[in-house]
Amino acid sequence: MKFKVKRQWWMWVIGIVCNILAVRFLQVDGLYIMSVIIFIADVFIIFPDIHLSYVIENKCLTVNRILPKKVIPCNTIMSVESATLLTVGGFALKIYENKLGSYKITYLDEIHKRRAVIVSPKNGQEFMSELDLYIDREVNLLNNTESAFKKKKDDDL
Repeated sequence: MKFKVKRQWWMWVIGIVCNILAVRFLQVDGLYIMSVIIFIADVFIIFPDIHLSYVIENKCLTVNRILPKKVIPCNTIMSVESATLLTVGGFALKIYENKLGSYKITYLDEIHKRRAVIVSPKNGQEFMSELDLYIDREVNLLNNTESAFKKKKDDDL
């Protein structure tokens, strides 16, 4: 099943404004080479990681990006959590946080190292119900009050 990506137009605006300010600031100081480096970094680091769509089929979650596709087998997914993208903290308190309907999916890669990907599907409920069909029951899912370790302990009894 294919899912569209939820676009946040204001995040694009903030990114563009920050880049314009950085380039203008560096041009004032005469560092034209740094403005070229910032532009090249945008093209090669940020733009390839832009998500185009998400596909769940054949027990794999595929994150379609501009350059490399990221294929995550569902049996390697360790947890699915609600991702907090913007947090402004003060004195160890979260003053403002915005979840934006995004999910942080933690999985094991080919060399058994923990990796995470943040996905923002347009229809989050439908995405989670489809993903729930393919992942193991021991995985920590979103809004799950019991941990996988407690379930395993209860199953052993």
